[in-house]
Formats: sequence, C-alpha cells, structure tokens
Amino acid sequence: MRHPHLGSATTGAASAINHGRITIVAMRFHHLAGRVWFCPGDSDPEVVQAGVAVVADERGSVMIDAEPMTLEQARSAVEAA
Repeated sequence: MRHPHLGSATTGAASAINHGRITIVAMRFHHLAGRVWFCPGDSDPEVVQAGVAVVADERGSVMIDAEPMTLEQARSAVEAA
C-alpha cells in the first residue's frame, strides 16, 4: 500500500541494522483505516523508537504521540471512533 505523504507502508516487524552500539530501526507504518496510519514503538529500552499515529490526506498530515499504544490498541481505538 502506498500513501502520498508516508511513502510505502509495509506490515510486520521493523528491520534493524546494528552499527556497533547504535541500532537503526526502520519504522513500519500499518494502515488502520481511511486516513489513519500507525507505527508502534519499540519495547526494547536500547532502541529509541516512539509509537506514532499519522492522520494524512492530500491537504497534509498530523502526527500524534501514541507511545503507550500497541498496534491492537490503536486498531481498537480507530474502530471505536
């Protein structure tokens, strides 16, 4: 799936590249519904990756801090809205 503001979105675990003591993690956005995309944070304290949600359309996008949410919680919140 492709979104004009987010580029390619893939599902599954994020890929990680180790460079000595630094781990670079590719963020993976999951399409939840309509204009809503979600990237879960990483529970590993050594990896700095916050959970974020994005609401995007042709006019622009809004990024939302979703750090405490899991993918399942984000899906449930969108379904309940």
